[in-house]
Parts: sequence; structure tokens; C-alpha cells
Amino acid sequence: MPGTYTAAAPAPVAVSDSTASDRSWFYLRPLLQTLGFLRDHVAPERCGCVISNSKFGLDYFLRQYPEAHHDSHFIAEILGHGLAQKTAQHLTLQGPCLSLASACATGLHGIILGAQRIIDGEADVMLGAAAEAAHIPVIEAAFKSLGVVSRRGLCTPFDRDRDGFIMNEGAGLCVLQRQGHRVVVSNW
Repeated sequence: MPGTYTAAAPAPVAVSDSTASDRSWFYLRPLLQTLGFLRDHVAPERCGCVISNSKFGLDYFLRQYPEAHHDSHFIAEILGHGLAQKTAQHLTLQGPCLSLASACATGLHGIILGAQRIIDGEADVMLGAAAEAAHIPVIEAAFKSLGVVSRRGLCTPFDRDRDGFIMNEGAGLCVLQRQGHRVVVSNW
């Protein structure tokens, strides 16, 4: 398998142009496109994914709820497993396909859960990833009301004068694989 690869960040997408679920996929898909080698090296039933997103589809839910009974895409757009399901279909993975949401630790918990699937013998390769697209008015307002967004516009997590965080959107992916009795992680 290749070593570490870093994909160029996609251009920002305006909130009004697409839903958070679409934007999350927009950020994740370029990373997945670099993983075509999996098909040649790992049996599909031995490769799975834990792809997570803590606020998947919330803007779609708010926009479409009044018409949910007429919208055949409503459930697929609002349920949190959507990115994992799209990833498994995109890469034809047949191993474990999981998703979880645990706020800011969602991506880390996905990597841990993926590694556990390998340790337990359920897979030889797992993709651990998270994508977030939370720039929607209700989420921004909630974080601002909690007083956790930086008033200075600076992200300084270890500074004694830190005054909050900065909201952003994007995706990250790790490829976890069995090597002997160990689980090895490659950042993608």
C-alpha cells in the first residue's frame, strides 16, 4: 500500500448552494478517490469503514421537515450513517460499515472503532474518517450562545488567553490495516 498522501483541500462551498450532507461528501470524496488500490490488495469483504459526522443532514432536516411526507430522500439525507453508506458503495466495501457521532471526538472515535474491528478479526483494512459541514445558521447560533466561538477569530487551543474555537468544514481519513499482530495507521 502507498504511504501518506495529503489531498488538496476543495474550494469552500456556499451554505446556500448545498446541504451539509452534500458538503460533507464533497470534502470526503477526493480523499476516497485516492484509495482505488484497495480493490487490488484487499478482498472487499475484509475491508470496511467507520465514517462519521456529528451533524449530518441537520440543515436538510430543518429545511425539508414540513414536506418530509412528500420527500423520498428525507431519511437518506438526515440519518448519520449516510457518509459511511456512500463510502462503502463508492469503494464497494463489504466489511463492517459503521458510523457514530461524538461531537469533536467523532473522528478519533471512528479510528478507534475501526482499529477494534481489525483487532477482533472482522476486517484486515478499515477506513476511519470524519467529515463535517456545520456552517449552518442554527449550529453557528448555538455555539455563539454557548460563548465557545473565538471573538478574536483566532484558533489558539494551548494559549492561556484562548477565547474559543473557530468553526470550519472539511474531512480527514486514516487507513488502518493489519500487519502481523499490529494495526498500522496511514494518514490519507
